[in-house]
Amino acid sequence: MLAQAQETIWFKALKTNLKDSVISKLSYQVSDYFLKSWSIANKTLTFDQMWCDYLSLKGIHFEAAAYYRSALSSNNAGKYGDAICYLRFANDLLKRVKSLHIDNVNMFEDVVRLENVIRNTLKKSERENDLIYLQQVPSLSQVPKLPKAVMVKPMITSELEDPITALNTSHDFGSTLFQGLIPFLVIQVSNSFQKRGEEFLTSNFEKPFQELDKNIDQSLSDLNIQSQIDAILKPQSIPNSILENYDRLKAVDGINYLNGLSLELNNLKLKSQQGVDHLLNQIAKEKAQDSELRQFYGTRQWKVSIDRLIELDNKVKVMRDYLIQSKSGDETIFRQIQELKPFLELYKSHERLSEYIPTADIVELNPDIKNIIFKLNEQIKTLNDLKVERSNYLELLRNKFNKIEVLPKLTREYHNQMSKNKTITTDELESVVQTELETFNSDLKYLSLTKSTQVELTNNLYNSCSSFEQYKHHLKISRKREEALKVLNDTTNGFFEVVGNLKQGHQFYSQLLEGLNEIQKDLDAFLQSLEIEKNLIISKLESDNSN
Repeated sequence: MLAQAQETIWFKALKTNLKDSVISKLSYQVSDYFLKSWSIANKTLTFDQMWCDYLSLKGIHFEAAAYYRSALSSNNAGKYGDAICYLRFANDLLKRVKSLHIDNVNMFEDVVRLENVIRNTLKKSERENDLIYLQQVPSLSQVPKLPKAVMVKPMITSELEDPITALNTSHDFGSTLFQGLIPFLVIQVSNSFQKRGEEFLTSNFEKPFQELDKNIDQSLSDLNIQSQIDAILKPQSIPNSILENYDRLKAVDGINYLNGLSLELNNLKLKSQQGVDHLLNQIAKEKAQDSELRQFYGTRQWKVSIDRLIELDNKVKVMRDYLIQSKSGDETIFRQIQELKPFLELYKSHERLSEYIPTADIVELNPDIKNIIFKLNEQIKTLNDLKVERSNYLELLRNKFNKIEVLPKLTREYHNQMSKNKTITTDELESVVQTELETFNSDLKYLSLTKSTQVELTNNLYNSCSSFEQYKHHLKISRKREEALKVLNDTTNGFFEVVGNLKQGHQFYSQLLEGLNEIQKDLDAFLQSLEIEKNLIISKLESDNSN
């Protein structure tokens, strides 16, 4: 603490451009404090080697800085020989840093900068002295020893002697620091709960509901029952089912909606491809540079590790493979769109629909077939209502989930565990998350119920269709009209199927872009630290070669 306090005084002196002699004194005292800390830390088992080496690094750095400032002061006083002596010693001091084992290359930044400044200043001073001043360079024992300036001292106040009592009895300090702060672990678990809840609703409700709805649409399409009924009941006008399709397509702007979704899909795909290409180019360039440096300095001397770069390279290549695999799926979607467009044009007006649908003679129906048709219409409506019911139920579940206030419960559990002097991990808070998710267990019964209901309704529909087929043989029905109605119904179903596929494509590429952005952040951070590490090693190798 004394070293850090003294360092703040030194930093202020540096920023206010005080004399080099003053900065030297302050710097030398900072070094003394750090080296004393290093000596004490080395004698205990409390501090690991990394911390000991860090204290040593700081001590050496400030000692070298003190000698550098003394050299500048000597230069200003015309003592060029003394200045060279100080600079040589400072340069030798910094060489000791290379024996320290510190993984964090950021700690070496100030040392590398100071080393470059001292080396350049020393070369310049030696050259000028040899050519101009011609002063004798004394040994370190012959020049004045560096003075120190103590600007801080340790003090223990009554509040520090008994801080708990001071905080509880005195109003001078306000409330206990961080008392109302939500623990970071709690925030992490809370955020993960949101994600897990979304995944729970998607996997247990949304996706099964979508699959069930798809089965209904497929059954109705296979049976083609609506087109057959419409061909009988409305032989000379546009059937209600087609008019409903017309309204649905008009509400979303049909072809224009597809074009917009297609354009957005292509844009997302292009951005994904550009992101992959950019990352691969960055990584390839860095690997090539590493190979050149390794070849130049030799594998034994060039000890820079690019394992992390290779890991990121593999991640990007996985993303690239995803892009390649998505190509066939996208081509299928765009082919479906081209096939649908001519028939979607028919839905642009009632006139076009009327022109496309052939008229037929009015058929006299006996009461039995009328009853069957009425029954079929009711069964189709019930199946479609089931789809709406599930959509509404899913919306209710999302509202229920959004109303869950898990953060206060997690905070209470955290403090409860803390009061028992336990080490808190995510496992200790998992019970809260699990309890909240279990509130949806009763809703899982609805999934089972709606499945069985759909199976029963579909079976009833198939039975009614069989009866309908028996009566239909006795009727004179226009096959062309029936086929035209089937095409129009299939077009509507195909449209919404393609829309769903396009939205899935958007989600796929959006998630891919998120993954690429995360890799880009990791790569940028790694390349930044790698650049510092390379500069440090190059500086060391060049220094060794010059000696």
